[in-house]
Amino acid sequence: MRLSKLVVAALLFAAAGQASATCRWSKPASHATHWLAGMVQADGRFTYRLDEAGWPKPGYNILRHAGAVLALSEAAAHPALDQHTQALAKSAADQASRYLADCCLRPLPGWSAVSAVWPAPRPGQARRPRREAKLGAAGLALAAWFAAERAGVFVPALGDRRRLARFIVYMQTPSGRFISKFQARGPHAGLDDRWQSLYYPGEAALGLLRLAQAEPDPQLAALWRDTATRALTYLAQNRSRSDVYPADHWALIASAELPDLADAASRALLQQHVQGVLQTLRGEAAAHRAGAMDAQAKVALAATRLEAINAALGFLSSGRSDSDLPGLRDNIAAWLASAQHPTGGMPRAVSATTPRWREQRIDYAQHAISGWLGACANARP
Repeated sequence: MRLSKLVVAALLFAAAGQASATCRWSKPASHATHWLAGMVQADGRFTYRLDEAGWPKPGYNILRHAGAVLALSEAAAHPALDQHTQALAKSAADQASRYLADCCLRPLPGWSAVSAVWPAPRPGQARRPRREAKLGAAGLALAAWFAAERAGVFVPALGDRRRLARFIVYMQTPSGRFISKFQARGPHAGLDDRWQSLYYPGEAALGLLRLAQAEPDPQLAALWRDTATRALTYLAQNRSRSDVYPADHWALIASAELPDLADAASRALLQQHVQGVLQTLRGEAAAHRAGAMDAQAKVALAATRLEAINAALGFLSSGRSDSDLPGLRDNIAAWLASAQHPTGGMPRAVSATTPRWREQRIDYAQHAISGWLGACANARP
């Protein structure tokens, strides 16, 4: 028997209500979503951060803008949140997504087939000269626009997103390693390899993998997936050689979205990488009080660890899942909920010994929202 669209919609709404009722983290995630949505200004730009008294502070980071669009878009379609919160998140994500595309998505100088995400203009300034483009901004923008499209939020045309993906491909070396920055002018014009980011490669891989899921051209989809796979394999190989596994949550999030690899050796290498990062997280948890993951009790740091654990649980779902991970996940999620500001925002830290510990910034809330929603997705009622 075929169900009408109205019946299907009613069933989906009922299921969403059940999920919201059974998730422990719905309330803090909703509270933080309302705060983050309220930080979106009329032009789509965020009030980026608040000082300890709650007053806006100068400065802007377009990577964190893209991350906030990602979290709001996830919230707009997440069944753990009520319909009102979803609608609020969707409206805010739409404004912020339009701003990201309008302000900052532009071609490389003299190269119309490749685009980058450039720094946001200062208030009152229409555009900024194209000087430096970061790999991580391109990756997070693609990841955010994938979530936005699924939530019915504005996204740039597919051709614009493809040009951004080509920038990421351009930034990769033959070994699979990524260059972190591109300089439009000056003595270091072109690929700038003077500094390497811990997180940009994972962000870039995630953006490509998500674009590949929406890519109708099989050849381009394969290019996006292959570039991402080579990047993640490079990270895994490099860290395996050194036996040093930093808490790279973006690499784990990207790994969890890889399709099943036919190459058993590559799959085993990525599993080893995930387990290595998890061992680092276990060490952090053991060295500090339950929930806090560093001596300064930084909120965003704990939230990114929660995101990493959520991703690891997804990655390991087809194989062996470590029995301690749900408990560690819940400890961090609960600690984050206890740290939440009454307004719904997230402070920099919960320790008064940490400088500017009561300061609030959009990425603190972004990581907490994504962490709680991820915990809702793989938590058992």
